[in-house]
Amino acid sequence: MRIFAILGIAVVAIVLSSCEHKRSNDPWSGASSAVRVDVNTGEQPVRPEETLVMTATVSGYSGLQKGTWRIEETQQTSHDACAFDIRTTRNVPVTDCPFGYILFDPHSSSKSATFHASKFPGTFHVTYVLEMIGTGRFDRSVRTSGTAAVTVSDAIAVSE
Repeated sequence: MRIFAILGIAVVAIVLSSCEHKRSNDPWSGASSAVRVDVNTGEQPVRPEETLVMTATVSGYSGLQKGTWRIEETQQTSHDACAFDIRTTRNVPVTDCPFGYILFDPHSSSKSATFHASKFPGTFHVTYVLEMIGTGRFDRSVRTSGTAAVTVSDAIAVSE
């Protein structure tokens, strides 16, 4: 009887250690902390209603991915982050986007977008959200993001 108890404990220990081993080899564990997303907003500040081309740079991940842009301040508005697919958007509802809006191509590998500043001065936070898409035996996706501030100002100094 004692031998069966010892054998049962050994089997449970082997099963648990193999489960732990699988978890530690999971390429998605900690993936979002190992990946870095930087947003480059170019020259700033910009004047109200001007445009600014931005790019996102991803490091630490080269697998299947897709991304989207958003303006953080628009999370309280009726529009979905005031970021629009340039290929399908004909008339941007700018009245719903008091903090400006973004046009981008979600299928482009360039990860660039054009920020259209609002009529009002302020500092707005533009975010690129990267989705790392699982393939094969890893069927889940992991998201991470990078954010940069964009300053919209009436008073822009001209350097001589």
